[in-house]
Amino acid sequence: MTPETGELLDRCLKSLARQTAMPREVIVALNGCGGMEELCDRWRNILSIKVIALDENVGFAKAALQALPQITSRWVGVINADAVAEADWLEEMIKAGESAPDIASVASAELMADNPALLESLGLEVGASGTTYLAGLGKQYREDPVREVFAATGGATLFRREAIEQVGFFDPRFFVYYEDVDLGWRLRGGGWRVVAASRARVHHKGSAFVKHAPKTYHLQKNKLVVIIRNWPASAILRNLLYILFMDAVSVFISSYKEKSLNSLKARISFILELPVLFWERKKKLRGQVPGAEKWIFDDRAKALKRLKWKFR
Repeated sequence: MTPETGELLDRCLKSLARQTAMPREVIVALNGCGGMEELCDRWRNILSIKVIALDENVGFAKAALQALPQITSRWVGVINADAVAEADWLEEMIKAGESAPDIASVASAELMADNPALLESLGLEVGASGTTYLAGLGKQYREDPVREVFAATGGATLFRREAIEQVGFFDPRFFVYYEDVDLGWRLRGGGWRVVAASRARVHHKGSAFVKHAPKTYHLQKNKLVVIIRNWPASAILRNLLYILFMDAVSVFISSYKEKSLNSLKARISFILELPVLFWERKKKLRGQVPGAEKWIFDDRAKALKRLKWKFR
């Protein structure tokens, strides 16, 4: 455990302890971060805390999956240790979730920790290149009515238990990154909706734990996995050349800038998994998502902007 890790977790728990709608139970998954049980004990007089101590870093998705059986509530909240929730966060999340019976998930307004006037995300949006973007990234924060979004990030989200019992929770094979996108596709395939509650605010220190995983490898591999597992065949075929071109550009830029083989390793690993992915797609009927086309937007402008930023 590093001092920064302990400080981040302490701030997160403190923010949960001051909620206007107190959580019935709090499960802390110590994901390869030993020595923090005593820190969690400080909050037991306010929060009903259970600790799951994992000897090694098993990844965000698997840690969340191991915590799920411990939760008995109708709504399941997920918040990363590097996020600090405002006092009415949970109250606003539940209010948005209860506003309609087909809402499976609620996305928070994640504000930049070093500049809370700016959004880090208000849900997720899917580009035709296969890249998933943080909706609203860098925009001025404002309070808007609850609105539908494609999916919620895993950083600070509320899930209806009935929905995740139907379609499953985060897939542990993603380890980290895109597990929330995969779940978003599965929820929509099950006929559920996802909304964003702009009044449910958290302050997020983005990528605070990124050093614990090779980011390029997981981002680039998992992007391709999500496309094969979940996209409608019509969307894949229509955007195939664009997807392949942008993927080749990603390999070149990442290899050139990072001087590593992580991009190539990601593609090799993806290719080796293709038979299983196609089998899963056929068996579980992924790609059958009503109205999926409207969620895949033309991201050429965003992709170009991102490429310019990477070449700086």
